[in-house]
Amino acid sequence: MSEPVLNAVDGALFRQTMSRYASGVTVVTALDEQGKPWGLTANAISSVSLHPPLVLLCIDKKANTYEAVTKASYFAINILNRWQDELALLFATRGADKFAGMAYQQGITGAPLLPEVSIAVIECRMYAQYDGGDHTIVVGEVVAASVSEGQPLLFYDRKFGTLASNPPKPTLPPTEPDPWALDYF
Repeated sequence: MSEPVLNAVDGALFRQTMSRYASGVTVVTALDEQGKPWGLTANAISSVSLHPPLVLLCIDKKANTYEAVTKASYFAINILNRWQDELALLFATRGADKFAGMAYQQGITGAPLLPEVSIAVIECRMYAQYDGGDHTIVVGEVVAASVSEGQPLLFYDRKFGTLASNPPKPTLPPTEPDPWALDYF
C-alpha cells in the first residue's frame, strides 16, 4: 500500500476551520526583566496534566509580549468575564500601552494579575517550551489559582460571545438508525 499524497491545508481555510472551535478568552501576563508588566490576549490555552498541574499556551513568535512571557520565570493566565470584550481587544492590540491606567495586583509569583475582571486566575512557573511552527508552546506548572463568580467570555467564528443559559435544541425529523453505521467495539 502506497502512502497517500497529502498537501498542507491552505492557511485561510485552516484559520476558518479553527474559528469554528469555541474557546475561552484569556489575558496572559508576565513581567519583563526590568519589572515592566506585559500582556496579550490568548485563546490557545489548555490544561495538560493534573499531577503535576500543568497548563499550556501557544504564543505567536511575532507577538510584542513574546519575549516577556518566554523569558519570564512566572506568568499568569487571567480567564476573562463575559463583559470584558473591550479588554480582550486592548490586550490584542499591537503596540498599545496595555497597562496604562490599568489596576492590577501582583500575585504570589510576582506576575501581574487582573482579578477584578477575571472569573479565574492561574499563576504558573515556567515548566517547558516547545517549538510549534510560528508559535511557541509554553507549558506552565500551576502554583496558585483563584476562582470567582461570572460567566466566561467566549470566542467563536472570530467574534466574542457568551454562554446561552438554555439554548433550544433543533428539531430534527425522526430517522431510523442504520445498524451498519454503528461503531461496535
